[in-house]
Amino acid sequence: MARALGQVMRHHIENVIRKIGGEPMRQRAVADLRYIVLHRFGSHDLEWYDEQGIAPTALGVAKFYQRNPEACAATGGHMPYTFVVGQGGGAWQARALTDVTPHSKRFNTPGIGVAFLGDFRLLPPTRDQWNVGVDMCAALRRLWPHLQIVGHTGLGAEATSDPGKQCPGRMFDVTDFAAEVQSVIDAAAGMHLLSMGVAI
Repeated sequence: MARALGQVMRHHIENVIRKIGGEPMRQRAVADLRYIVLHRFGSHDLEWYDEQGIAPTALGVAKFYQRNPEACAATGGHMPYTFVVGQGGGAWQARALTDVTPHSKRFNTPGIGVAFLGDFRLLPPTRDQWNVGVDMCAALRRLWPHLQIVGHTGLGAEATSDPGKQCPGRMFDVTDFAAEVQSVIDAAAGMHLLSMGVAI
């Protein structure tokens, strides 16, 4: 999925925090952030979203956690993800970075939950989805270089009560994703040096 080195992309992230609403969340300091935690949500099949009565968007994800009894029990009805990335490349911010969302148990406070729409146990993310996610995570890591990119189940038993869970799934290579995020950061730094007249 890697793009050409030096190809820095720009994507828009739609802020839907007010539209999602809900009760105030427990707060954290941005300095407490340590992880970007990657998750999967839903299916690649758009019919699944129709069956659930939701749209394949951050607003739809929030409704799912409000309406689905099992999901609501796990999160208290709260939107568990700070960001959601759609299959077509749409991206939404659903919660403030200072909101502690219920996505990875012990890692809720230090982790930014990022959900990609699709089932990556079965199919890989779309190229648009991958690129938007990479660019968004690269932007976060440019602000906070210490953030570690991890998959939900890569955090182990302290992050999920389901030992068989595959999140984001075997078709979403977290190592490749993190490497591409780093290459985008490096390319941006290189382009900045070139714009300053520095020969590399």
